[in-house]
Amino acid sequence: MSKEDTADVFLVEDNPGDVQLTRIAFEESGLRVRLTVARTAAEARSILTRAQTQRRRYDLILLDLNLTDASGHDLLAWCKRQPRLADVPVVVVSTSDYYRDRQRAAELGSIGYIVKPNSFMDFVDMLAGLEPLLFQQSSG
Repeated sequence: MSKEDTADVFLVEDNPGDVQLTRIAFEESGLRVRLTVARTAAEARSILTRAQTQRRRYDLILLDLNLTDASGHDLLAWCKRQPRLADVPVVVVSTSDYYRDRQRAAELGSIGYIVKPNSFMDFVDMLAGLEPLLFQQSSG
């Protein structure tokens, strides 16, 4: 995949404001992404299960830890048990800066943990920093 291609990003986020912020921040970052959103862990499992059967692959999963219906840690563990999802990079994006949350996310297989920034421009910069993950096969 090259930087001229569009990356498929799966966002699990229950806060509509954060979903909209993520959409706008990706646009501002200059990264070309196709964003699929799940607002609950149950919806995420359903979409990801369907994607697996259709052999659709996401380039990155962005996962909030504090979901209304389940723990993001539980969803992360579920993703890593799925044969077609196990190697999809997962980055946790959370308001939690607790060490135990970071540690558990790493133990469950996340490749990154980002505390949600307070400013919009910091959020844009944070998403722009994901470019190497999205286009890691660009030299192909």
